[in-house]
Amino acid sequence: QVAVFAAMASRVSFRDIEPQGSYTAAQSARFPGASVGRSYVPPVLEQPLIQEDTFTASQILRQQPLVAIAGGLASVGGVVFGYDMTYIGCALTMDSFRRTMNGGEQLPDAVESQMTGATGFAAIFTAFPVVSATLLDNLGRKWTVSLGAAIFCLGVLVQLLASSSTVTIIFRLFGGLGVGIMNTSVPVYVAEIAAKEVRGLLGGLYQLGMTLGMFLGAFVAFLLQDVGNGWRYCLVPQVCFAALLLFGMILLPESPRHALNKGDGARARASLERFRKGAAEDYIEAEFQACLAAVESAKQSGVAKYTDFCNPYLFRLVLVGIAVVMFRQLSGFNSFLYYGPPVFAMAGINAYVFQMLQSGVNLLGTLFSLVLIDKMGRRALLVSGALGMAAFLIALSLTGYFGIIIPKSCDCGAARCPDERSPATQCAHGPGLEPGSVNPGIGVGVVVAGLAYVLAYSLSFGPVPRLYCAEIFPMKYRSKGCGFTTMFTQFGNWLVATITPPLADQLSWGIYLFWGGWCLLAFLYSTWIPETANVPMEEVRNLFETKFGVPLDANPPAQSFRVGLSIARGSYAGPLPGAPSAGGSQYELSATVSGSSLAAGRFSTGKLSTPLNLVSQSNTSQTD
Repeated sequence: QVAVFAAMASRVSFRDIEPQGSYTAAQSARFPGASVGRSYVPPVLEQPLIQEDTFTASQILRQQPLVAIAGGLASVGGVVFGYDMTYIGCALTMDSFRRTMNGGEQLPDAVESQMTGATGFAAIFTAFPVVSATLLDNLGRKWTVSLGAAIFCLGVLVQLLASSSTVTIIFRLFGGLGVGIMNTSVPVYVAEIAAKEVRGLLGGLYQLGMTLGMFLGAFVAFLLQDVGNGWRYCLVPQVCFAALLLFGMILLPESPRHALNKGDGARARASLERFRKGAAEDYIEAEFQACLAAVESAKQSGVAKYTDFCNPYLFRLVLVGIAVVMFRQLSGFNSFLYYGPPVFAMAGINAYVFQMLQSGVNLLGTLFSLVLIDKMGRRALLVSGALGMAAFLIALSLTGYFGIIIPKSCDCGAARCPDERSPATQCAHGPGLEPGSVNPGIGVGVVVAGLAYVLAYSLSFGPVPRLYCAEIFPMKYRSKGCGFTTMFTQFGNWLVATITPPLADQLSWGIYLFWGGWCLLAFLYSTWIPETANVPMEEVRNLFETKFGVPLDANPPAQSFRVGLSIARGSYAGPLPGAPSAGGSQYELSATVSGSSLAAGRFSTGKLSTPLNLVSQSNTSQTD
């Protein structure tokens, strides 16, 4: 019997060879079909218990319909947030909104800025791990999602009845608390209930929900822009979406991994059986045992504490997650979303049409990403997407720099400057042309480069980072780790929205070169991170231990698996036949046989190496 750390659950088969003992009472309880005193041979691990199957994602979702329903329902949280992002920008231009909030006059820039950023700013605080992790670990995954939906729903209801900008800002802040909770809890819930073959697909549904919400927000605002109290009617779909998420989550089972973590094995098994209904019984049992082993291993090392993130492994893992989400923000998409309308205005496209165009392309790209995210993998999408974004941003910047002159000021009269908030944009012109006139080819180039950039983002850094962060943390630290990354997501959103106006004033078209430079750094970074597609969540840890060269636990609890290996006298160096893999690396053994005893060398996988404890059984000619 070879004792190693980080053993995976594996199928046991009995080989028809010479009996070497009899079952004890403990062994009889452990091995199926065994009875006390019956002759046995040491079982041999022939293959992993959780088999690699050949089912497609669509087949798995048809077999496990509740997983598809849960993933789709959880994505409504993304619809809520995405809808809010585009609705508020459009509402600020509505006459009905201005009449209600400021007697028909445009709101001061400072008030508009506060109103636009209130939701994202408040979300930073509830995404903070002290809040989000406490809720996730104590309320559970599904009830935390429901709480976030309830808070947001209440905030929107009060906004719907508000008649002042102060009340609107306060309750946009209140609703933002719910957004922060949902942004943290939904990806964790979906990642924990999904089978590994469809985890990318279901995780990407949240981003798809956001892009769908952006499109619906712009479309509804476009339809209601000239309706009396149209801005209030725009809020009704938000209330409906939040209520759907709130009551729908109540009907779903809790995450089986969370139930196990709370010591409720019966509820965890029942929940897993409901989610995997239609899958083979041995597959369900294998997944349950793998989850149980991971939970027990985590519990042996104590309760998760924030000081644990000073551990070299966890500290680096948090930095990996923070880097992914910050590159997502620094790719410049939110800058393009919030401040793109003036750019498209130069090509004769108004704000509503721009929002529908970019959100429509975003939606299309996100749909394609759901097909590719498990087939191509997370890293491949990030690498190709970062390169594509950089190329299109550079093209946009150069096209604008050489083809459109944006004056620092504009005095062209009311007929030339109908948009009082952006007169300089209205007076932009091509070289040698009148104010407001741009070469049609340049205008088309700006639009094409801008939408191509949106497409590259929606295929990569739109859907992948949130899913990737939900996958990489061990279950014991998942709620706290995702809290850190979600907090930095919201912080990055606020940072980009804050620095874009002064950067645009100073750099003009050069701002897109600035974002493109960050995309090139994101490309280099994406080539380094490990691939997590189709890797069971309990094994992702092994990928990063190999990448970092340090283990999560300096002294992990001993676990064991059994292999059948005959070594003649002498030395042996090579793989352990039938041993489970460790994050894609095979277990290697170096050992020396002397006389009738086995003197162990070392066991290793990837960059990790640890001494072996060996219990050998001898016969006259060899050691097994």
